[in-house]
Amino acid sequence: MSTNFPKSLLSVGIGLILMVKMPMELLHAVVWTVQHVYMLFEFILDELIGHFFDASRRTTQIAVFYLMVILGGLTAIWLFHRIAKWCAAFTDWCREQKRQIAWIWETSSILKKTQLISGVSMGSAVLVMFAF
Repeated sequence: MSTNFPKSLLSVGIGLILMVKMPMELLHAVVWTVQHVYMLFEFILDELIGHFFDASRRTTQIAVFYLMVILGGLTAIWLFHRIAKWCAAFTDWCREQKRQIAWIWETSSILKKTQLISGVSMGSAVLVMFAF
């Protein structure tokens, strides 16, 4: 019995496995890197405070904890302001898209409107079929 496995089917199979597996591996690598950079920053800060202020290990750990809480709070405040700006820009973009869609709808013929409605209905039906 011959085991001639088509190369195209093999490459499609490998591609599907990578499409499913790679995002999770990439996320794991990013989280691992961020965690280790944070731990390195914390360790260096701990050692610097211990060296410059000649403090005990417990004292430096308490100081580093409060410094990290302050740094995290400032980062969260900055991030909230950034997200608010992004949301405002996104809202403006959505309004512009709505205006363009309304203009397209108003200037379209009845045939084009029918095609748009049937296309959206078909696409929605297919999405619902695959989702459920």
